[in-house]
Amino acid sequence: MKAVLMLFALVLCALAAVVGAQRANFVSAAVPTSGIVADIEARNARCGRKPRRACTKFTAIVEYTVASETRRLRTGAGQTRGRDEPVSEARYRVGEAFALRVHPITREALPDGFLGLWGLPLMLGLGGAVFAVFAIFIRRRP
Repeated sequence: MKAVLMLFALVLCALAAVVGAQRANFVSAAVPTSGIVADIEARNARCGRKPRRACTKFTAIVEYTVASETRRLRTGAGQTRGRDEPVSEARYRVGEAFALRVHPITREALPDGFLGLWGLPLMLGLGGAVFAVFAIFIRRRP
């Protein structure tokens, strides 16, 4: 059991390192810009911990221009309890400015904020740390 937990920890930490290096490379070359929220999509889902409740999740579609080409980015725009809730409950509004970082060569864009840029490698690293702690402190029962 300890070996399996430690293997998960190592895999998650390795993924965190790879994704973190990619993000660092992206941030070093990306330029700050802004886009416009073009649309908000809503979908019904199940949210929360047990018991899971009905909720509506929102997705913002952000349009941005790079090198005279208009592109789109989909990003989370929050959630609210209940089914079929109106898009007015979303975190963003249509027509609102949205801060982005865009890589000038690949034209890839990410939300310009700590979680938008570093959230994924941070969560992978924390997951690896949790598995490592469990692997170190787990005891066999006699």
